[in-house]
Amino acid sequence: MHVSDTCDPECAATAAALPLILATPAFAALHDPHDGARHAIVACDCAGSTIPPGFDRPSLRTMRRGAELLRFGARRLRLDEDAYLIANAGGDRSSAYAGGAGVVSPLLIVFGRAALAQSRLAPEAAADEADPATDAAGFLDTLQPHGGAVTQLLRQIERGVQLRVDDALWWDERIALLLAAVLDAEAALRRREGAVAALKPATRRELLRRVLIASDHIQSHYDQPLALHDIAAAAHLSAFHLVRLFQCVHGITPHAYLTRKRLGVALRLLAHTPLGLEEIAARTGLGTRSSLFRHLRRQQGSGAAALRARAGAG
Repeated sequence: MHVSDTCDPECAATAAALPLILATPAFAALHDPHDGARHAIVACDCAGSTIPPGFDRPSLRTMRRGAELLRFGARRLRLDEDAYLIANAGGDRSSAYAGGAGVVSPLLIVFGRAALAQSRLAPEAAADEADPATDAAGFLDTLQPHGGAVTQLLRQIERGVQLRVDDALWWDERIALLLAAVLDAEAALRRREGAVAALKPATRRELLRRVLIASDHIQSHYDQPLALHDIAAAAHLSAFHLVRLFQCVHGITPHAYLTRKRLGVALRLLAHTPLGLEEIAARTGLGTRSSLFRHLRRQQGSGAAALRARAGAG
């Protein structure tokens, strides 16, 4: 769907209205200054040694297989198949795939500057021309578990790439709906500030940011032994305040959040890999086969064999 040099004028006009879609890891095309106003979609399989797309523009990133290791300043994040990340542009940012000699499958949407700026305007102001320079979205830069409208639209976009949809209106609608869902998800996350007991709005925002750093730390290091003081230190909070604030923001304790993440990964590995229980337990931080079995039985009502058989039948 990328315009080639040999396209006739009618072909070029149609392709220019479509997003730039990369089904191969030709990521250099994302840096074309002439394509800054156009959305770009990356949905491909590539070697784990491939350098991921950069952060020239705001993007929504997830992984269909494998993981992306991100560095945002001093922060270290691990983005895998269970979450998505709405990333701001610029700053001290880099990433690498955690694939080694294996294959990884990123799904990434890079937003066009003007469309992103327009999406953040109030409806009554949308008729005015948006300034593309205002694309500094100010997203929270946090890992968000899959679910809801954002995930549904990502699946539709992935399916559109697979089917090679060449309907510009369809793509415009999907990405406009995705932008709306992204902004709604961010707004819902910011409203959790209201659960934080602090008088000053700036203090509530900062405490929310620290709690999100704590949940990011859990999602990024679930496969390692994690103590409460480790999570609290990552968020620059005391253990006491972390537990209280974490439950206010997420509705569960850090331990429950960690267990949910580990079980989610274990269920995914059971459903989509032939790995044995000992290996799955080790990869998810659950320790032993018996510990994995107990957690599955308690949370799912079935053991690993029954869950794997059920996934295969589905």
